[in-house]
Amino acid sequence: MILEDILLDSYSGEFKLIDPNEKNHSKYYDIAKTLLSLATRYEIFYFDKFVLKFNNSTDISIIFTEPKLEEDYENMYQEFWQFLENNSSGFFGNDMVWRERLNLLNGIQNAAIVMFHFIQHNKEDRAIAFLLMSIKKLTEFLNNDDE
Repeated sequence: MILEDILLDSYSGEFKLIDPNEKNHSKYYDIAKTLLSLATRYEIFYFDKFVLKFNNSTDISIIFTEPKLEEDYENMYQEFWQFLENNSSGFFGNDMVWRERLNLLNGIQNAAIVMFHFIQHNKEDRAIAFLLMSIKKLTEFLNNDDE
């Protein structure tokens, strides 16, 4: 689930999950979807809190327009990853490559949403940002695989 799929009552602290995917039966996919929010900063892109800086034809930077928000996402990402580390045996059993699986899925999920945001939302910059994040995450996966 992505953070956008959580409704929170700020008074009671109760929450509801929305937009479930009933066809999914993979714990890796579910966790990778949460990483789509935290590692990728999905909602920051979705709400257009970024700009792309084209330095030349092959060098594009993503600039977050609200640095505190990006910092909060980074902190949540680090805490979530630590939570996964601390509970890995309960979530993943004896799977020694669960980290790599999640990183690969995160890269694939970023690639999968590029055209959706381009066609359905008519957001070229957002589509490019997701493509760049996909390349970044898949590169991290491949570099980690070499170690």
